[in-house]
Parts: sequence; structure tokens; C-alpha cells
Amino acid sequence: MTVQARISCLKSVEHRGLRLNGNASSLKNGRVAEFVGNVSNGEVKGAGTLLTRTLKKVQQKQNSSPPSALGTGDPIPRTCLVNRSIGRVCRSKINKTRYAFQLLSPEYKNVCYDGRAQIAPYGEGLMLLRTSCFDEGSVTEKDLLEILCTLSISLDCHKFSAEPEFSKLLEAVARGTQHFSNDFLIEALKAFVAFDLTSHLPEFETFDDELYKRTGDADIDRLLLVGDLCIRLGLCAPRFHEKFFASVVPACSKLTKPQTVQLAYIAGEYRQVPSILMKYLEYSVLRHLHKMNTEELGVVCLGYFKVKNLLAQETMLEMGNVLVCADLDSTSNFTLVNILKMFRLTHTTHPKLIKAIGQTFQLRLPTVGISSIMHLSLALSSLHWFDEMLFQKISSEILGRKHLGRCKDVSKILWSFALLNYDPPMANDFFNLLTNQIRKQLKEFLSYPQHFITALIALAITGRYPYDLLNEAFRPTFVRSALQNTPIDLTKDLFALDQSIAQECPDYSGNHLPERLRQKLRAAVQMQAVIEWCEAPDKTRRNLTEVEVTDELLSQLVITRGGKTLPLHQKEGTAGPNGNKASVPRHVRKLAIQMTNGHHYRYRSQVLLGQSLMKYRQLGVAGYEVVEIPYWEWLPILDSSPSKRLEYMQQRLHGWGIKQTIQ
Repeated sequence: MTVQARISCLKSVEHRGLRLNGNASSLKNGRVAEFVGNVSNGEVKGAGTLLTRTLKKVQQKQNSSPPSALGTGDPIPRTCLVNRSIGRVCRSKINKTRYAFQLLSPEYKNVCYDGRAQIAPYGEGLMLLRTSCFDEGSVTEKDLLEILCTLSISLDCHKFSAEPEFSKLLEAVARGTQHFSNDFLIEALKAFVAFDLTSHLPEFETFDDELYKRTGDADIDRLLLVGDLCIRLGLCAPRFHEKFFASVVPACSKLTKPQTVQLAYIAGEYRQVPSILMKYLEYSVLRHLHKMNTEELGVVCLGYFKVKNLLAQETMLEMGNVLVCADLDSTSNFTLVNILKMFRLTHTTHPKLIKAIGQTFQLRLPTVGISSIMHLSLALSSLHWFDEMLFQKISSEILGRKHLGRCKDVSKILWSFALLNYDPPMANDFFNLLTNQIRKQLKEFLSYPQHFITALIALAITGRYPYDLLNEAFRPTFVRSALQNTPIDLTKDLFALDQSIAQECPDYSGNHLPERLRQKLRAAVQMQAVIEWCEAPDKTRRNLTEVEVTDELLSQLVITRGGKTLPLHQKEGTAGPNGNKASVPRHVRKLAIQMTNGHHYRYRSQVLLGQSLMKYRQLGVAGYEVVEIPYWEWLPILDSSPSKRLEYMQQRLHGWGIKQTIQ
């Protein structure tokens, strides 16, 4: 008996496996609901007449439809198509919120998986699977496709993978991939998504080869569809993706809006994308920017964020203008967070948009996940944007949570509050809660040294030094792991934390950096400073070297209260030129001069950030008096005469201050 004959012998064949494509508009909402409502326990009850009558109408329309537009080869059997609006949408390998944008518009139907619904009884599909023969030469491409499509619309179709015959089915598919049509390969991948298969199956290896070979013959829509299916299966297919991305570059100027957004989505999920593609894709993003909704803009931002490819600030500012006029209240948390990620990565501040997003989140915080709260606070702190009401609500929300997420969430929330130099109401309770959370998750923190060190430095910025955690951080095994097995260089961070402990915690008796390693790290930090200076833009070096610091200039600045100049290079109690001890006044102050810029403060504020305050605090412990030269006082007098600038510096050095800008 042929496969087709076996299918026709199954019970209620007219009820099973009909996938209604876009032409199935004759199904009225009420009738669909009536049919779906009668599907229970793997059986279809009382819907035979209605469904048969409806299917005949659909079949008549489909018979007059043109052949499949998917490509060469036999048209896909029309009895294998299922509308996404009927039944249960299949499970996916990835979080459904990531591809929610595809469901908002029919524009994406040609470039993404259509959500095969499952309406056929499981028992009938199982009977078909068990009674089919998959030996080599005994099954045709059309038969295989019919079986795959029929099984994929069965209720609980993911359970078929436990059957021995299912492995034979996959082997038959793998054997024929070289000879089967493009349509078959795509429909097979769709069925695999419905089956919820793992990409580690050996049968998938043949798909990468075939997809790679056929990439040159496919149009953009089909390539995007295959890319979407690979994502849902967790299928890497490196050869296919490499050729796919290379072939799309010349077509970027002609991409439609759904193609642009879908390509950004696929690039973000795959991550290893040529930078030239992301550059040309940005032109397409700009071209369609004003036609995109907020969810689509969020997809674009997330795609570029995952690829670690920056959108231009001009693009981000224009995107901000579009978003300010959009309905943020109806935008998902996931999308708003993704938009903030790209603004953070590009260091772009759009005040109206950031303020609007902050107000939106204030109302939603009780329903926002801890990871989204982390990304929100991290993005705002990275932009030095301080919204007291929002951060106060964030702290209150965290204090009321039982679960504080991953170690990454804890460390970056700590960092955000410390960086912005904000002590919320009940600050001790807030920081103690997060510190105790580090202790509870210590094993996880030790597995991610970058998050552990970030959390400890954040606490140090606030003046908090949990000795037990510091002792763990400076264990030789952890230090070795932090320096060798992390994706980022923690040299500066370890050295800064070690020096902070030495400066502010004289009674600490736990582990320290070994002296030999400390000297090595000190040399590395100093060398990095030299490298950064050498690599600084010429303009920066010219500005910094405009005034030469000479002994004469210093002698004019460093004048004692008695009006005498302190001999340079000479300390109190040392011999002067005549061999006698220099008479240096004992009340001479040790000064540390800090010339600031806008990056030392909160956005459009004169409130210093936490790192600067920590620096000032430690200089004070070391006996220095910090003299701050704020940029809003210094910049206006840069064009003044040298004598005016010298007068200003003398006033600042002696604490006289100035009440108004020197003209």
C-alpha cells in the first residue's frame, strides 16, 4: 500500500492536516472558533460536516492558485498547510518575545516561520509514522513531504521524536537532501521546528552543505526565511550563513522594511556577521526609519547590540526623534530595554527620549523583570543620567523582591547606584541586601570574575568593604582565574581594588595581591597609561601640552602664606643649597589638583560621580587637599590672558575661590 493510500485510510482524513494559507479568508472567525473548540483529547468531535464543507471551498480556491512561489521543484501539497490562527502555535527554541515583531504585521509572512498550528489527532499521526516504510528507494520526495507536513500539524507532535520510526524518517530525509527540491528543504526545516528538534542531531549536518550550495540560486526572502528557521532550531550552519551574509551585501540598498528588520534580527542572533554588512544595513535602516514601529526599532537596536556593531550617533538621534513621537506606553519592556542598550553602547543621550522611557518604567516597575531593571539602571548610569524618582522606586522595588536574579544583575545594579553616587532611602538596607545576595550566590560569582570584581569595586566606591568577600577575591586561585579566564582585562580593576583596601582599610588582614604580582600590575597600569597617551588624538595632545609646566610656573603658583616661594624639589627638613636644613613651614599643604570635565559629573549637573568622589576621599586619607578646577569655570577663561589664568589658579590653590568668571 502506498503512503498516499495509507493516509487516505486513516480516520477523519478530511479533518487532519489541512493548512490554510493566505487564500483561506473564507473561514469566518465564528466557524474557526467552533471547530477549534471541539478539538480535545486528540479527537475531533462534531465538526465533520462544517470542516469538510469549508475545506472543499478552500481546495477549490487553491486549485486555481498559481504554483508554489518558493522555488523550483514540485509545488508543495496544499493539504499540508495550516494557518497560524488555528490551534496551538508550536514551541520554539528561543524566547518568543524575540520574534514577536513578526506577528504584528503580515509583511513578514514571506521572510519568517509561519507558526504551524497543530490540529490533527496525535494518534492518527502516530499510526502514519509507524505504518510508513523509510527504507532507501521505497519512499519518494512527495511522500516524505506529505508525511512530514502531516506529522507536524499533529497535536503534541514533539512526542514523535521518541519513536524508533522517527529516526528512520530523519535518516530518509538526510539521504535525499542532495536530490530534493528547494521547497522540500524549506518545508522539512519548518516541520523540524514544529517537532522541536535539537540542532545537535547528525542529520542536520547535511542541511548546512545543501543550504550553502543553493544560496546563490535563492532570493532574499527565501534566504531570510531559512535564516529564521535556523534560529528557531538553534542550527548554526556556518557555511550557509557566511555565504548568505556575503550575498546580501550588494542587495542592501534595495531591501524592503520587513527585509531590513528581519536581517538585523538574524544578524543579532547569529552574532558573527561581517562589519561591512552592518554598515550597509544601516543605510537601509535610515531609509525606512520613519516607517518602523517601536518593536521593529527595538529589533534593529538589539541586532546591532549583539553584533557589537555601533549605529552612528546621527542614526541614534534620528531614531530618538521617531521614538519620542511614538506610543511608548504600548511598547513592551523588552523593546524599551533593547533600545536603551544601543543608546548605552553608542554613548548617545537623547534627553526627551530618556526622560519619556524613565517615566514609562516608573509606572511598570512592579511588573518588570530583574534583568530589565538591571539594563534600565545600567543604561541610565552609563549615560550619567540621574532620575531621582526612578532610582528611588528601583531601590524600593529591589528591597521588596525575593529573587534578585543572576550575579550579573546584582553586580550591575550595584555598579549603577555607585557610579551615579546615589544613596537611596534606606541605603544601608539596600546595599546590605545586595551584599548578602553576593554571599548567597558566591559560587556563581566566583565563576564569573568580572561580575564579582565589578560588585566589589561598586561597594568600594560607596565606602563599603566586606572583608569576607575581599578575602575570597584575592585568593591566589581566583586571582589567577580573573587574569586568565575572563573575556575582559581585569588588571586595572584588581589593582585598583587592592590599592583601595590598602588606603582605606588599615585593619584588613585578609588576602592581598602578592607583592610580586602587585608590582607587575602597577607596571602594566602605568604602561597602559602611556599607551593611551600615545594613542590619544593629536588634538587632545595639543590641548594638553599647550601650557608647558616649568619650574618657573610652579614657583609662581606654589607660594606660601607668608609670600615666600617654596624651593622646588625640596622636602621639609632636607638640606638647602648651603648645606643647612631648609626652613619649610610645617603648615605647608599637600595639594592634589583635579581639572574636571563633563564626564566627571552627572548629566547636566555639578554633582560628581561616584568614582571621582572615591578618588577625592582616598586622596584625603593620604593627606592631600583636593583642589578641584571645574570645567564650567576653567573653559570660559581659556581665551583670557596668561596673567588672568595664573590669577585664577592662585585663587583656587589658596582656597580663596572666585565668585564670578574672570573676564
